Amino acid sequence: MITVTDDQLQAISSSIPVGVADEVNRCLVAANCITHLRAAMLIGQMVVESNFFRATVEIGGARQRYAPFYGRGWLQLTWLKSYAACGQALGLDLVNNPDLVLSHNADVVGWYWNTNNLNNYADVGDADGCSTRINGPRITPQSLALRKKYYDRACSVLSGTHTDDATCTDSLPCS
Repeated sequence: MITVTDDQLQAISSSIPVGVADEVNRCLVAANCITHLRAAMLIGQMVVESNFFRATVEIGGARQRYAPFYGRGWLQLTWLKSYAACGQALGLDLVNNPDLVLSHNADVVGWYWNTNNLNNYADVGDADGCSTRINGPRITPQSLALRKKYYDRACSVLSGTHTDDATCTDSLPCS
């Protein structure tokens, strides 16, 4: 099992708030992220999906055509079909109580990750394939680049090859 610390998350991006490591670790366990590659992939995806672990609800979600089944949680579970399947698997009534996703974030992340076989992408370092599987074929090049950036950054931090003089900001690529 791999675990991350707040210091490691801060090394991935200083935009990640201190105090989220415990919930990130619950997500890693639920998603069977037992290697640094798997953990890095999940963290890289969640960084972008959750706006650096600060958002648990899709911006403008209540106004989306698929409301009330708009994105919730750190991987933004979306659409009635996903809420129903996830709820059935976890024994939660997410169809009638979609906000339950928020109090079961790690379980929902794990269900989504495992149901979509996303560790297969992580095991071979395919950030673009994982990102497209999560967001569909209309994912933007900018979103793909961000997800790859934070995957690469998480890989270096979690593998121990990261150096403190490497530069990574929200607007500049990591070096």
